[in-house]
Amino acid sequence: MAVRKGSAHHFAETVWIEHFIAIGGNVLYRVSKCILLSSTLFLIGAIDAQSAEGEPAQFLAAKISSSQKQSLPHSESAQAEPASAGCAAQVPNECAVPASNQCSPPPIQCPPGWRVDLRGDFIYWYSNQSGMAYTNQAQSTFSTSNFSSGTLINPTYDWEPGVRVDAAYGFDHSYWYLGADVIWYRGKGSGSQTTTSTNGLFPVLSFANNSLSSDYANYAAINWTLYTTIFDILAYYDWIYNSYLTLTPSLGLRNVWLTEKATVHYQGGTYQAAPDIVNLRSNFYGIGPRLAFKPKFLLGRGFSFYAEGAGAVFGGWFDVTQSETFLSTTRAFLKRDVSGLRWGVDATSGLLYIYELNSQSNISFDLGFDFMWFNEQNEFVHGSQFTLPEQGASLMLYGGHAAFGFRF
Repeated sequence: MAVRKGSAHHFAETVWIEHFIAIGGNVLYRVSKCILLSSTLFLIGAIDAQSAEGEPAQFLAAKISSSQKQSLPHSESAQAEPASAGCAAQVPNECAVPASNQCSPPPIQCPPGWRVDLRGDFIYWYSNQSGMAYTNQAQSTFSTSNFSSGTLINPTYDWEPGVRVDAAYGFDHSYWYLGADVIWYRGKGSGSQTTTSTNGLFPVLSFANNSLSSDYANYAAINWTLYTTIFDILAYYDWIYNSYLTLTPSLGLRNVWLTEKATVHYQGGTYQAAPDIVNLRSNFYGIGPRLAFKPKFLLGRGFSFYAEGAGAVFGGWFDVTQSETFLSTTRAFLKRDVSGLRWGVDATSGLLYIYELNSQSNISFDLGFDFMWFNEQNEFVHGSQFTLPEQGASLMLYGGHAAFGFRF
């Protein structure tokens, strides 16, 4: 048989290369294994150090412990079982923690049993209804006969207290909740303007058909009141992204009752004989879905920071009543029903402190800021014969809250 020259040398070279690759692969495997185990032990040590300082590291420790077991051969994994294996009846395998945690179920990664959350807020809010200008800057009676063109003057809105009550039920061994909350708040606003007999203030909120642009008063005043009730039913889920961040989406049904009342007086000038009195009342009820999203960042030592943003769309119904009287005679009366879609947005943020009473109960304290905005809430009719500046129609509420909560 003919043998190709150099084939034996080629064969020996191939065997040597394969042997080298096998040795190198084995060394690389052992080095990689050492690096993995070393880094795992380092991270667990760092996590234990954070735990000693009160930081919530159980969640990450459990994940690292699981990764470590998976990287070991079967025989080594069996020897690596913690001495606390007897806790299996208390803690599911997927919630297992290192033996140093003494069999305590880590609440941050194991869904707790059923629980009830109760919370009460003291709120201190400011309210502002657009389109409620009641008069304008005074103009001289010697220089004009059209008083409707001056700069508009709005009421001064006040800061007022209110309350909010929340209740929620957490399902057994789940992060799902079903809750409800209600807000009661009353806003106020007022204003008055007085001028001399040679100047005139235009009666902006007069809506009688026989009103003229030449009408004016020497005194104008308004008192405005807002009655607010907001009732939500919602479901939400606490998604624990890691031991420092929880994301909570929620979907609910929002019910809104908004009642606005205003009484306006104009006196002097055209109304020298008696005051012209305008009474306005608007009742709004809206119902619709509300979608919200709230991230919460755990800061340590029981403190956390949260922020929530939400949007809602309502099917809304207005019941609007307006009247204007002069010399005990009704100059104008209007009653109308308005319906249509309305929408709103709201946001809240705050600093939360939770003090654990035991594994299932805690108390909490919360200081934060709230914001609400409802579009097209001013359905009052103004005098259509006057060219008044666009005033808008949105209702805005914002302010602070202080809350106390209890879980059991």
